[in-house]
Amino acid sequence: MLLITPIKQMPLNTLLQRLPGGHVLTSAKDKLLSKCAIAMINKQIRPYGTMVDFKLNTVDKSVFISLLLRGEQSSVEIRVHKYEVIRKNERVYLEVDGEFVETSREWLTRLIRDKMGRRAFALPPELAWVMAQILI
Repeated sequence: MLLITPIKQMPLNTLLQRLPGGHVLTSAKDKLLSKCAIAMINKQIRPYGTMVDFKLNTVDKSVFISLLLRGEQSSVEIRVHKYEVIRKNERVYLEVDGEFVETSREWLTRLIRDKMGRRAFALPPELAWVMAQILI
């Protein structure tokens, strides 16, 4: 009797890390995703300012964001030291715990750590599909 077992899909990120020179491929993938994120997020925040930098590290599961907001003299930098990508009810979310967020503004870091808790942010559908294929 032949037994057929389902093949568990390996996330692209894991596959890339196992290949020789995988760190180069992972870095290139992260840069491409970062460029897409900047374009999509800038459309959303246009009335408030501009995202000038976005660096995604899918191995460390960290993000660096630099925003030039209207009325600010210098950019606001945000570092998320740990995130998770989750799928819930057919949507893909970036889940962040405020304890792992640091900003260039002391008051903002304190506000996030005191009030944010653990939150899931829905990813736009065009970015969600890519993130799900790579990370989940």
